[in-house]
Amino acid sequence: MIPVMIIEDEFLVRVGLKTSIDWEGCGYEVVTEAEDGEGAVEKFRQFYPKLVVTDIRLPKKDGLEVMREIKKLDSNVKFIIVSAYDDFEVAREAITIGVENYFLKGSIDSEEVEETLQRIKKKNGWDEEYQDNGDIKERDIFYDFHAEEYGEGSWFVCVDTKNADTDKIIAMLQIVYAEKNIYYRIVKKSRQIIYMIALKEYSIHEIVKITEKVFRRYLNEKAYIGISGKREEEFEIKEAVWEAVLACEYAVKVSGNGCEFYQGSENAYENVKPVVNRFGDRFHFNKAFNSRGLLEEIFREFGKKYSVKDFYRLLYKIIGILADVDAEVIEGSIFSDLIDSMSYQDVLESLVMWFELYEEKVGADKENTYVTLVKEFIRDNLSEQLSLGALADAVHISPNYLGKVFRLNTGEYVTDCITRMRLEKATELLRERKYNICQIADMVGISDQRYFSKLFKKHYGMTPKDYMNNK
Repeated sequence: MIPVMIIEDEFLVRVGLKTSIDWEGCGYEVVTEAEDGEGAVEKFRQFYPKLVVTDIRLPKKDGLEVMREIKKLDSNVKFIIVSAYDDFEVAREAITIGVENYFLKGSIDSEEVEETLQRIKKKNGWDEEYQDNGDIKERDIFYDFHAEEYGEGSWFVCVDTKNADTDKIIAMLQIVYAEKNIYYRIVKKSRQIIYMIALKEYSIHEIVKITEKVFRRYLNEKAYIGISGKREEEFEIKEAVWEAVLACEYAVKVSGNGCEFYQGSENAYENVKPVVNRFGDRFHFNKAFNSRGLLEEIFREFGKKYSVKDFYRLLYKIIGILADVDAEVIEGSIFSDLIDSMSYQDVLESLVMWFELYEEKVGADKENTYVTLVKEFIRDNLSEQLSLGALADAVHISPNYLGKVFRLNTGEYVTDCITRMRLEKATELLRERKYNICQIADMVGISDQRYFSKLFKKHYGMTPKDYMNNK
């Protein structure tokens, strides 16, 4: 994203500029704001944005002077003016400084502003320079937050928006943070806002209080906040994000406290293991299976005692249940997609979707379908070497799952079924009297004639020769 700074002394105008323009859609991100001229220059030195949107009439130092000072710091910076004054002389001087466009506050057209943003981006070749593939660049973020002046450690923060206007909340937080010189970076925004924050002048507890005050003052709501553990060295970004997400989920659904710091409770998986096992059994054997209800129960129970490590373990276990029966499920790929969502609710909804799609694909009688397919395969391939693994591969499920389903539906083991069907076919061939016993043994997949005879006598109480003669 192309970094932007807004300089405007009127609070509501700053909020309006941040929320009425589709900055993200145009490839930009408002990284800082200032409410007076002197503060603007200082903020520029900290963030070095590529685009500055500024008013002309500012406290302490007017906008034109601010632009000239900023231009000395970075000759390539671009400007957009938003002013209440239609002043020809000001506009003419602004052009000499390098202003890209001049908008009047009372008649701002958001589409015209967005067209200007696109034009500036194209003219300066920023499309390629700031191309964003959506990935979190862990090393870039880490070093960005551990420059010398922000070396006091960093945290990830997850704020539950309660389905309020996310952009408005972000705008207010950014303004307050900018005023207090709090350095942060947005990682994800949806129903929950996730951002990384570095400390300079305030402690993490003070930042929590500042954030809670924003919610009380502007939204008249209680803030639910999750805070990750402190990071001081290179670390796994996604793990830190999930610490904040799980802590926030705990604050909302369990504790009811305004803020929860990640604790990493031990053995959280053991808390839900019985529910997970029941989920697996019902899914395998289709006993009144309700994927949403059971998954919601699992997630609700897990939320009472949580840790990122055990959360990952829980996801692998649930995905494994589905992978047992669906050859199209690639466990590692689904796991990565779920972790990348950075949302507890999104993970739940995605898992529900996967299981419901599978149910639709195979229908309610999936176990009987598998048994039928396996029996057909055995019947058509009696002369081949058959095993539980080979049959499972043939119907695209795991051997373990096939063994369970087959025994539940037929009352016999797969290997016993193979033997029974071979001997039944042997009796048919013996009655036909077209082949000798050695040929029949080969035709039903038992190449050792002596073993064939012994097995036949065990099942029918007579040798193959006696059976043939009696029939």
